[in-house]
Amino acid sequence: MVVNASKYVFPAIFLRYFSSIFGQEALTKWLETHLRKDTDMLLPIIEKWKQDGVLLSVDPETVAGVLRSLFLLATQRKQVGAAYPETLSFLIDAVVEQLIVTKGETYE
Repeated sequence: MVVNASKYVFPAIFLRYFSSIFGQEALTKWLETHLRKDTDMLLPIIEKWKQDGVLLSVDPETVAGVLRSLFLLATQRKQVGAAYPETLSFLIDAVVEQLIVTKGETYE
């Protein structure tokens, strides 16, 4: 199997370059802006799920962070190693179990 190493290396190089040119404070602000944009995009979806009674009573910011973490895991496939598919599946199952209303549960 051929692995496209640039997929893993480029983000780290970009962040180091950005930081060296503009400084750590600018990098932090840039990352916070993108984090806020991700959260702002996810919050309406999460609120709809809560209104529909699909999600348990969990802070929407927490749900956004958990979903973002699952997406970020995909960028760390190499670091997770051979157990990546099973690890991702396990984490998704754990998240679903903690967030989704199942039969017999009540939504607060």
